[in-house]
Amino acid sequence: MSAAQFVLSQAAERPRAVFFNDAGVGKQEAGIAALKLLEAANIAAATYSHDSACIGNAQDAWDHGVISHVNPQMQARGVRPGQTVQHAAANYIV
Repeated sequence: MSAAQFVLSQAAERPRAVFFNDAGVGKQEAGIAALKLLEAANIAAATYSHDSACIGNAQDAWDHGVISHVNPQMQARGVRPGQTVQHAAANYIV
């Protein structure tokens, strides 16, 4: 199950925004596929670079994650590649 599918099927409440590791983007852009799936569900989503934070380590993502890709909903909130996850969450996810 992809991370986006988990958000859509398991989340008790609709999240304001989600951040995922881009896993190096990968074959057929598998590492950023969640962005399009969540775009279709009107959920703001972004990925942070696999070079900036470990996959599966939320604390590392918070401490060191740098945004690499965003979907239109996240972009509309002002989040851009190059920002830190912490800055994006603190300043644009309201």
